[in-house]
Amino acid sequence: MNRDEMIYAVYCLLYDIRLNWSEKVKERIELAIKICHKLGGDFEVLAQECENFGEFGYDEIDGRFFRDDFPYGYYGTEKLHNCSNDINDRSIEFNMFVDEYITCPDCIFKNYRRLI
Repeated sequence: MNRDEMIYAVYCLLYDIRLNWSEKVKERIELAIKICHKLGGDFEVLAQECENFGEFGYDEIDGRFFRDDFPYGYYGTEKLHNCSNDINDRSIEFNMFVDEYITCPDCIFKNYRRLI
């Protein structure tokens, strides 16, 4: 994935936790942290926010924790980075990422369909 897709991947992971905080929460948080560290800069702040989320306990809070404006959450990410919610604008690698890690892709992308 290119940098723009990595940024959008973090957005998708955090927003997806808001949509579905009952399954794979820890896995999605850890992946968001890993991507944020790769992105560096302001995303290090977001990585710390994700780590703080884990300290509260995954069963006690949900994805609303991440709603703050960028760089601390998913609100504003699409507009700030000029992201489209059109899955067809994304690489095969990004589509595979969505299929594997995002639990509610049909709520995030206007034209989602599984690759497989």
